[in-house]
Amino acid sequence: MIYYGRYIKEHYQSVSIRFKKAMISEEELSTVLKYEEIKHWGNTPSISAWNCLEEQTITNKELSLSYKVYLIEVYGDVKWVYPMELTAGNLINPNDYKGCIIDRETAYQLFGTVDPIGNCISYGNEYFYVRGIIRSPKPIFFRQIHDKKHTYSNLELVYGGDVDGYELAKGFIMQNNLTDSYIIIDGSFYGKVFNSLYKVPGWFLCFYVLYQILRAIWKRRTIP
Repeated sequence: MIYYGRYIKEHYQSVSIRFKKAMISEEELSTVLKYEEIKHWGNTPSISAWNCLEEQTITNKELSLSYKVYLIEVYGDVKWVYPMELTAGNLINPNDYKGCIIDRETAYQLFGTVDPIGNCISYGNEYFYVRGIIRSPKPIFFRQIHDKKHTYSNLELVYGGDVDGYELAKGFIMQNNLTDSYIIIDGSFYGKVFNSLYKVPGWFLCFYVLYQILRAIWKRRTIP
């Protein structure tokens, strides 16, 4: 129970912005953040950007095995992109352009084991080394992008403190003239809701047990 409460708290802190198409680059984000630091000192978000490419083929060339996955291109902190439960290894850091993360099923399909840390995977003309293994309901492959002009369609904004992430994200978009076609998902808000709901059953159970005890005592007192 403690684990799931901590998991919710740690993995649902970002405010997500979904654009209709890939439109903002690392280079542009760096400029935007510098402006934000000047204009909103003390309340500048940390930002991760990402894309999801479906039906991408990755290969273990040593065993001549291939597998189709959802490929997640990331700029920034990968933990804000996708709630992850590591089963082996580590997450890839923002400067690890040769590392990757895959799920357990993908690991088994390519290597015949769920712990192939350090093994090599090819994608296109590039090679990546498995740094971490996660649990995932779908086959997935994470990599960091090493191209400042590469554009992204999804942003994860993480603000410090107890703030209204939705309004801050909306202001962030409008002030920086990013687009008028977007969706904002306040993950930090839903995280707080889920965390509260997670705690409710314990309180409810205690209340219910206490109610039943008092009810039984009252019945005994009223029996002739």
